[in-house]
Amino acid sequence: LPAAPGNPVVIRNTNTSVVVTWGASKDVKHLVGYYIECSQTGTDIWMACNNKPVKETRFVCHGLTNGANYVFRVKAVNAAGYSPSSPDSEAVVVKAAISVPGKPTGVTLLEAVKDRMVLVWTAPANDGGATVRGYFVDYRTVKGDVVGKWHEMNHQALTTTSYKAENLKENVFYEFQVRAMNMAGLSKGSVPSAVLECKEWTITLPGMQEHSSTFGKKGSLYRDPLNINHTLL
Repeated sequence: LPAAPGNPVVIRNTNTSVVVTWGASKDVKHLVGYYIECSQTGTDIWMACNNKPVKETRFVCHGLTNGANYVFRVKAVNAAGYSPSSPDSEAVVVKAAISVPGKPTGVTLLEAVKDRMVLVWTAPANDGGATVRGYFVDYRTVKGDVVGKWHEMNHQALTTTSYKAENLKENVFYEFQVRAMNMAGLSKGSVPSAVLECKEWTITLPGMQEHSSTFGKKGSLYRDPLNINHTLL
């Protein structure tokens, strides 16, 4: 009979599949292939992942339950019969290896100057398993109980957690939301900001001095908006 295959290693793949690899069975003559079995942890019920032997030492197991914990084992087979089972793999939760990020949070107005607003927010706590590559800011107008449709402000991803929204209308009320992007796609929109009026307004932060500026009303005092550069990754 063939010797037992080496320890299986399981890698997440999709919401319903994983990739299983293992060490080849040694000192086996006329190997027909391998069978892979899986079991939800705590059940001790084993199910076949493949209905015919595979000759490679890698197999994608499909049809698993998203969010469930599984362990895997492998058997080799030749004309003489089946090998003993390999050791069980470590348990793995079935879920996509990469997903879109979570929502950004805390969309806040830092400064407003007539027809522009400086917004800041916090990066999502969950990056979806891949680096967040940028952000998109959406806006909508609010007039009393009438709320407009969302419109995208920037067409290239922002690499910072701040944005200077320009070409707005003075004394108009706006809401803003932010979406994060990684290689899997775009997150859902953040919780919208508070309803914000676009008018000259200043908030003083520690360590930043007020001074005259060419923006806004003549002679008014406020800090310059953040100097923000946006680059597409």
